[in-house]
Amino acid sequence: LYELDPYTLSAGDMLLVKVTVWEKGVNNSAIATLIVDTSDLVPIIEGGDRTVTTLSSLILDGQRSYDPDDLGLLEYKWSCINASLDLTSETNSILSFGPGELDAGTY
Repeated sequence: LYELDPYTLSAGDMLLVKVTVWEKGVNNSAIATLIVDTSDLVPIIEGGDRTVTTLSSLILDGQRSYDPDDLGLLEYKWSCINASLDLTSETNSILSFGPGELDAGTY
């Protein structure tokens, strides 16, 4: 058994690994190709899944989202899936609405 410490390899690395086994003067080898891939990003929305009034402020926070491989700075793009709310210009980690900015309904 051979184990590497976390973050020893980088995404995109390719390794050729060879193992040789022998017994009583006879041996044989096998080679395997290992490709290091990236982990999925982990999106987290704090402040979601709740009911607010049209006179309430609403803050949705994506700052706790993270990249398990820590490859760099995350970029954000908010969208509303089930309503005609245009969020295409929202690219910050925090999305906020002031009192009266949202009409009654499910978003």
